Amino acid sequence: MITSPSAPARLPFPGWPLWLIFGLGIIPSLLALLVLGLAKDASIDTAARQAPLVDRTVVVTGTLDSIDTTSGMPNVTGYYTLEVPAEAEGGTPIELTARGGTNWGFPPSKDFPEQMSFLVERGADPTVVDSGRLGSLKPVTAASARGDRMDVVIAVAAWVISIILFWVCALGLPILAVVQTIRRRRARVEQAVAAGGHRWTQPYPKRG
Repeated sequence: MITSPSAPARLPFPGWPLWLIFGLGIIPSLLALLVLGLAKDASIDTAARQAPLVDRTVVVTGTLDSIDTTSGMPNVTGYYTLEVPAEAEGGTPIELTARGGTNWGFPPSKDFPEQMSFLVERGADPTVVDSGRLGSLKPVTAASARGDRMDVVIAVAAWVISIILFWVCALGLPILAVVQTIRRRRARVEQAVAAGGHRWTQPYPKRG
């Protein structure tokens, strides 16, 4: 008995678009993982450096004092003079000289801002912790330390989630592409067989 021809079934989704997505996405995904990993490390490092400085820092404005050219190297460094206020009322301020940045080039630019902000750790021997453009720095407080810890949590969570998604896609897309390719080929073979009239069925024998 020959089965009557029926409308051809719709072919499954092809696998090649999945391979295309995998090939185009693998390099950007690795770069994104690298960027998120660097951001995570930077946030952890910042939180570790800021934690011991809670309520022990002051922001001081430094004035450009001199520019030094490194012999044999294409760079110049700006040095700033800053006055750290005394911790005790009526004490004598301490004057420091701090590096304010280095310019590289051929030739290097000697254009440095006249003033910069410096984050200084208080104490008998004050230490410059950070520097930045004027008005860009704030003293380290308990609130800012909590913010740094929260930044670490967010950065680590984003990094972990990105790794999970990366491996799900890196392993799942090729597997899904292979499965879809096999399903599509089988469906084509079945359609060809059905169209050629090669499907034969035998009636079941009557019972009783």
